[in-house]
Amino acid sequence: MSALTMAAVLAVSMVPAAQATPSMAGDAQLVAVEGNTLAHTIRYANGDWQRFGHLDAATVGSPTSVFIKGEEHLFFTTSTALEHYVRHVDGTWDLAASVPTVTADELGAVNVTSLDGRLALIRQVDRSSAWLSTQLADGTWSAWETAPLGDLPIRGLTVTSNGGTLRLVGVVDDDKNIMLVNRSPEGVWSSPTYRTLGVLGTSLGIGARASRRSAPTST
Repeated sequence: MSALTMAAVLAVSMVPAAQATPSMAGDAQLVAVEGNTLAHTIRYANGDWQRFGHLDAATVGSPTSVFIKGEEHLFFTTSTALEHYVRHVDGTWDLAASVPTVTADELGAVNVTSLDGRLALIRQVDRSSAWLSTQLADGTWSAWETAPLGDLPIRGLTVTSNGGTLRLVGVVDDDKNIMLVNRSPEGVWSSPTYRTLGVLGTSLGIGARASRRSAPTST
C-alpha cells in the first residue's frame, strides 16, 4: 500500500472530532469541536503546546483543514451553511473566506486537501454520493463535479493528493474494505477499486485515543 493511501486510511479511520494540520515550520495545528464551537491550538516543533483559543461558530460539524503557503484553511459545516476560516501567518483569522455554492440540505461531510497549491474540497452527502469543487486562481470556485464512489456504500471518506493527482479513500460500510479512486491532473476520474484490510478501525481507533491524551486541557 502506498504512503498516500495509508495516510488517507488513517485519517478516515480514526474519526476523532478534530483536525491536525502540520505547518511549514514543523508545528501542528489542532482544531477540535467543543460543544457548539471550535477550539484551536498549536503543538510546536519542540513539543510545547499553545493554550486553546476559541472560534465562535454555531452547531459545528465536520471540521477539516489544510495548510497552504503558511496559512491554515479550515472548513466546517453549521446547520445551515458551509464555512471557511483562514488563519494567516501573523495569527489573525479571516472568518468569512470564500466557499463554493451549496444549499443547506446538500451540506454533508466535507474534506479538504491541497491540489497543486489550490484548495480542493470534497463533499459527501450520503453513502453513495460525493462531489468535488476546487478554488480557482481568482478566488472563486469551480462548479461541483461528481466523484465516482462505486456500488458499495461508503460510510467515511477522506481526500489526499500527490502533485496534481487527487485520491479519495473511503471506508466501506462493512468496516473491512477500503475504496480507492483517483482523479488525474487532466480531471479524469478512475473507476473505484477495493482493498481488504481485515477489521478496519479497531487498532487504529485505539491509536487515535492514545494520541489524543497528549493534547493540552482547555483553560
